[in-house]
Amino acid sequence: MIRIVRAPMLIRKFSKSRSADALVDALVDSSGSLFFLVIVSGLLIYFFGIVGLQLWEGNFGRCSDPNYPGGRSRYATDSQYPTGCAGNATHYLEWLQPLNNFNAIDYSMDSVLRIVMMNEWHSILFQAMDNVNDNYEPKENNARGSFIYFYLIVNISVVLSCLYVAVIFYHFTLNRLWGAKKVIYGVKDAFWVMYEVSYLII
Repeated sequence: MIRIVRAPMLIRKFSKSRSADALVDALVDSSGSLFFLVIVSGLLIYFFGIVGLQLWEGNFGRCSDPNYPGGRSRYATDSQYPTGCAGNATHYLEWLQPLNNFNAIDYSMDSVLRIVMMNEWHSILFQAMDNVNDNYEPKENNARGSFIYFYLIVNISVVLSCLYVAVIFYHFTLNRLWGAKKVIYGVKDAFWVMYEVSYLII
């Protein structure tokens, strides 16, 4: 309760600091670069969505019976499953599609975004690694090479995240230096001194 009461005081104190002004200015100054990074991020999500669509379109389905043999076609019949993975007089079976899949470009991009954000992405990874083929029951670790797809997405997303932080930090540093140069040299000469390497260290 005490922390909640003190929060407005801390916010007011932070808003009056020079660092807060420099941070706000850095966000404004870096808006162009951040917009470019957002476009690049969107294109990468679209690209990996297309790749996922080509690799796993319709392949993440599974039978509602948890005992249905892995690697078996949904249409395969025998004495235990006389109609395959379908309803009959004694069993009600159906072919299920998970919420996160690559069946269409919008679903595919949503799945890629989940991987980038690392939000419940493990189920997508396991489904890809267990994938057999369209209309076949998943088999554990049947396609281990699918891990490469997720490895690339995670690593590229980490690099992009660092770029977002780097752009903001770069402009934040420039704004702090600009503020200091204005105090020392005045507004007129501060701009020119900013780009003199011998004067960058205050």
